[in-house]
Amino acid sequence: MELFNHCKLASRAGLCLSVIALVTACGGGSGGVDPQSEILADVPVQTTGNTPTAADPGEVEFVPNLGTGLDINFEEPNVAIGGNAEYIEAQWLHMQTCLQVSAQEPTVSVVEGSITPVDSNDDVVRHIDGQIQASSHVTQTSASIQIRSEDFDGTLGKPGTYLRSIMGRYLWLANNLPERDYLYECGEGE
Repeated sequence: MELFNHCKLASRAGLCLSVIALVTACGGGSGGVDPQSEILADVPVQTTGNTPTAADPGEVEFVPNLGTGLDINFEEPNVAIGGNAEYIEAQWLHMQTCLQVSAQEPTVSVVEGSITPVDSNDDVVRHIDGQIQASSHVTQTSASIQIRSEDFDGTLGKPGTYLRSIMGRYLWLANNLPERDYLYECGEGE
C-alpha cells in the first residue's frame, strides 16, 4: 500500500511539473513579444528609390517617370475623340505624383462592353454589381491595363475613378509596397 501511495505522489508531482513547464513555455517571459522585433520609435527611417517619403525640406521633389508616353489603344476608334488619350496620360502622371512612385508604363486599352482579364491572376477592379471595370496584367517584361470606356462618361460615377484606381494599384504593387499603406485619396483625382 505504501508503494501505491508513493507512486501516486510521484505521478502527481510529475503532472504538476509538466503543467508548470507547459505554462512557462506558452505564456511566460515577455508576454509573447519578442523584444528583438519590437518597433523602435526613436530610430530614423530612411527611404530610397520609389518609396513614398514624408515632406522634408532637404529632399528633392518626386518627379514622375514620363518615359515615351503611354501606348493607348481604343477598341472603337470613335472613343478616342474627345481627348481621352490626353486625359489618360494626365491621370497616369497624377497617380505617380500623388503616390510618389513610378513603374514601367503600361499599355492602356479602352474597351467597349465587358472586360475579360488576360490571366486569372490579373488584378481587377469591380463595380458594386460585380462587373469588372478595369484590370491590369503584369509580366516580367510588360504591363497592360484594360479600362471600360464607360469610366470616362460619368455613368459609373466620377469620370476616371476606375482608371485611377487600377493605375494606382498597379503602381503600388509594382513597387512591392504594403497594401495597408496605400493612399486611397489619390484615386479621387485632382
